Amino acid sequence: MVGAWFHLSVAMLCLGVANAQPAPGAPSRVVPVDRVVAVVNDEAITQYDLDDAKRIVLQQLKQQNVQPPSADVLDKQVLERLMTERSLLQLAKENGVKVDDTMIERAMQRIAQENKLSAEDFRKALANENITYAKYREDIRCVSAKSTARSPSAMPRWNNIWRRSRGKMQVRPSTGSHISW
Repeated sequence: MVGAWFHLSVAMLCLGVANAQPAPGAPSRVVPVDRVVAVVNDEAITQYDLDDAKRIVLQQLKQQNVQPPSADVLDKQVLERLMTERSLLQLAKENGVKVDDTMIERAMQRIAQENKLSAEDFRKALANENITYAKYREDIRCVSAKSTARSPSAMPRWNNIWRRSRGKMQVRPSTGSHISW
């Protein structure tokens, strides 16, 4: 009996929230929230992920004085790249690929040396690009994991996953395009 009252109370609360209206005279504004734009296996790629990746690509193109493609082409290309990256990271995880902190630190030191920068100058250069040191470390970790997942020993498994998923790709209209594998 208590369970029925609990469910009824929750249902009534939900109806009240769903039907809530702003007070008369109060400005009504819609605040966009993040939404899922693609799903790779069971992992979501959100609009925030896509926008962040596009921001980085546009910044790189601007630095190289390269005219970016049209917005719809850029969206498609960046989304495809994100989907491929997620697939590779999932493959790396399935195969137990781990990239430890020592490997990351060595890679960071090598990158700084290749750019003739001290560790401190390297951090400053990242900050000037609006990239946090922690984010860059995580990017290096992901690149290393994806690189290992692309190794010849992983290729037969990757090719099988790719072949299986290609036939299952669906594009469903929503507020924008929703791509699901």
